[in-house]
Amino acid sequence: MSSLIAPFFNLIALLVILGVFLKKPLADFVVSRHNSIRDELEAARQLFARAQKSVEDLNARMQSVDAELSTLQAQAREDGQKISVGIVSAAKSLSSAIVSDAKSSAASAQAEFRTVLRRELASKALERAEARLRDRLTGEDHARIRREFSTLVEKTQ
Repeated sequence: MSSLIAPFFNLIALLVILGVFLKKPLADFVVSRHNSIRDELEAARQLFARAQKSVEDLNARMQSVDAELSTLQAQAREDGQKISVGIVSAAKSLSSAIVSDAKSSAASAQAEFRTVLRRELASKALERAEARLRDRLTGEDHARIRREFSTLVEKTQ
């Protein structure tokens, strides 16, 4: 055990010397490490607080977006209904205008057809009457008609 006493004293002397020379640098290191950890912890708290605030802001925005989305959907439905009513009323007025135009066109075509039909009927009636008169008229009838026509012409002069 006597062989351990000298190294023991050497160890104690070394520790005392180290303690004397390293006390201040070690204390400064501990203090500076403590301060840097405290500063980093404070910065982390601030970042955490900002992150929480950002999350709260985003949640509030999401809620307002949901409300705005439902408002926009309701407005879109309302606008769609108004447009639908407008389209239906425009279609009704257009259809009534088309029906009115069709009726007037049909009436005009009917009147024109009647006029054409009357002309053709009168023309055919005249042609048949002429053909019958030619067949039934004799030479004496021709002479008498010429005399009557001549007399009428003389009277008008």
